Amino acid sequence: MGFCWVNKYRWHLLAMSIVIAVIFAVGAKNLTQTADYKVYFDKSNTQLMASEKLGDDYSQSDNLLFVIAPKSGSVFTKETLATVQKLTEESWQIPYSTRVDSITNFQHSYAQEDDLIIEDLVGDLESMTAADIQDIRSTALNEPNLINRLISDDAAVTGVNVTINFTEGKVDSQTREVVAHARDLIEETLASNPDIDMYLTGIVIMNNAFPETTEKDNGKLIPLMLLIILVGLYFLLRSITAVSATLLVMLLSIGAAVGVAGWTGMALNPVSGAAPIIILTVAVADCVHLLLSFVHYYRVNGYEKHKAMQEALRLNAKPVMLTSLSTIIGFLTMNFSDAPPFRELGNIAAVGIAVACFLSLTLLPALINILPVKKLSNKKPQNQNLSNLLRGIAGWVSKHPAKVLLVGIIAAVGLSAAAMKNELNEDFIRYFDESYDVRKSTEFALNNLTGIAIVEYDLPAEAGEKISQPEYMNNLEKFSNWLYEQPEVVHVNTFSDVVKRLNKNMNGDDQSFYTIPDNSDLISQYILLYETSLPYGLGITERVKLDKSATRMTVTLDDLTNNQLLAFEQHAQNWMADNLPAYMHSDGLGWSMMFGNVAQDNIDSMLWATAIALIVISFILIFPFRSAKLGVLSLIPNVLPALVALGIWGLTVGMIGLAASIITALTFGIVVDDSIHFISRYVHNRRVNNMNPQQALNDTYTSVGKAIVVTSIVLVIGFAILATSGFKVNSTIGYLSSLTLLVALIMDLTILPALLLKFDSWIFARDLNEDRLNIEQGEKV
Repeated sequence: MGFCWVNKYRWHLLAMSIVIAVIFAVGAKNLTQTADYKVYFDKSNTQLMASEKLGDDYSQSDNLLFVIAPKSGSVFTKETLATVQKLTEESWQIPYSTRVDSITNFQHSYAQEDDLIIEDLVGDLESMTAADIQDIRSTALNEPNLINRLISDDAAVTGVNVTINFTEGKVDSQTREVVAHARDLIEETLASNPDIDMYLTGIVIMNNAFPETTEKDNGKLIPLMLLIILVGLYFLLRSITAVSATLLVMLLSIGAAVGVAGWTGMALNPVSGAAPIIILTVAVADCVHLLLSFVHYYRVNGYEKHKAMQEALRLNAKPVMLTSLSTIIGFLTMNFSDAPPFRELGNIAAVGIAVACFLSLTLLPALINILPVKKLSNKKPQNQNLSNLLRGIAGWVSKHPAKVLLVGIIAAVGLSAAAMKNELNEDFIRYFDESYDVRKSTEFALNNLTGIAIVEYDLPAEAGEKISQPEYMNNLEKFSNWLYEQPEVVHVNTFSDVVKRLNKNMNGDDQSFYTIPDNSDLISQYILLYETSLPYGLGITERVKLDKSATRMTVTLDDLTNNQLLAFEQHAQNWMADNLPAYMHSDGLGWSMMFGNVAQDNIDSMLWATAIALIVISFILIFPFRSAKLGVLSLIPNVLPALVALGIWGLTVGMIGLAASIITALTFGIVVDDSIHFISRYVHNRRVNNMNPQQALNDTYTSVGKAIVVTSIVLVIGFAILATSGFKVNSTIGYLSSLTLLVALIMDLTILPALLLKFDSWIFARDLNEDRLNIEQGEKV
């Protein structure tokens, strides 16, 4: 028999498969988890390079934001100001901090006779009177560089912003160090100040949430999923040996995949960190098809153990390899993604699926042949209720194939049409659910203090000139004024406000002089005077390039979706083209714009990936079935599930972002799994067993139907568990994948068999003609 070598070389197969898997898995020791949002971008990404240059020319924009909300509702009390002042001083001790900004150390400038005085807005609190504090309040609420940035317009909430400059190549470890220090600082502050609430947000905190998400998901979701799968497998197979062999296949597949990731220098992130869960579900699907067939031949038909495994391999080896190949192709098409984490997810999953296929055809049968497998006392088929259900479905579909097709196709097409309701959009602020402090803190800051989305503009002076030119400063102010007119703008940090304040100070603090001077030399003198008066750490290089050839403008925006952000940037570009000289034009930069653009590009590229996956997998299906007709027909139950799922998503959610854009490419290969097994068995029955269409269909339901149902349920449960992730990308992948696979199961048990029955004579026309010719030749003889 074709697979007799599996028993003959069982010990060799066992040793070989384990050694190969372990060699791969050893690479896992090199794995790290990244806390750097820049991993979502290629190093050649123009937005990333421009944003990094902006940080080099001025200062880095990575930040921590402590948000302080006194329970009294007023920041301007001695107690609260003292807390802010102390927190500001202690924040300088946070590792890698390069700048700390708050209302207490804001460099307030004013005139004293002929002198310009620059000092902290809040000095010695002990000597201050209520009138002094009221003056501070008035100054802060009228200062453009503070209001809606470090103090709310109702004076109820304030912030301390800490700028962090990480060492190149050490972002991951240093992020954890910074966050740990900041959290300790909050605990200490709250312990001595019970009358305030504190929140921690900022880019560094959001970065840190990435590895925390991966650790939380892997620590909670994978064990839960393993438990559910193992319990389900035991009740299905009633064999500790079979369950243990499956567990080993799953663990070695995951280990080998993450090991290859380690060997190739990948760093796990929340997206690629979902690969083990995906590998787990696909690996168990391979094993279940083989084991259910083995159990049937071993316990029901009474075959010897090694012969039962040979028969199971004979029937399932080709479908398992074919489904694994199609699934691998589906995941490999994720290399079309513009975001590296999605490419890494696809590649890690593809390796794991390939290893799972290899182990399910070597390690699994070797273990079954070596270890004892209990025979039940009777030979009745297991899972009789499931068998009865499948026979009932088979009878119903056989009686009404036309109605099943009509109703099924109409419903599928109708739901698929709802996919058009989806808006191609993204909401990065809510990447983490409410179980993460960063989500609650960020939303509190958005609602009570300032925005989180940042757009940076690097605005150069005319070639050979300096920013001290009145024309340049007036254009800077003009742009700032226009920005403030936009409803989505919360704050604009521009150096033109500093120049206007200095002009007012140097003219007796007369408010009428709060304008841009019309003299270049005067502006230069103001800038020099201001620069030399600032304390260490609070210099002007955050806003002004060292050679005074450009300034940096930072625009803080309200709570925006990706489309709104991109629309704002396009509006700003149009305004600059019409109102600013060409030399001042600048593209919007910063993490918000980087994510906004990569999301849009990724959606477009994954549409191409889906089309390629569809063509390649469909072409592959033609060869094993030896029928282009079957290849074409199989597209219907393979393509429609993802479209139906996206239609349901359109009716319930209505937004397709980074995660949802990859679903069709990600699930297409997995969806093909069940349809391949179903079609393979049906074709085998028609061509090899010479059954008529009705007999072929009934046998297909009862022989592979259980495996299809069980593997689909395992996959649905696996992805449903992923849907509970607190990271939006993973939860979206989990939800949409489980929905897609559930729809695919329904179609494989209804629409697919109805198609096979209705088009049987067309599909097997060649076979029928050959049979007819053989009969005629036999009669002549």
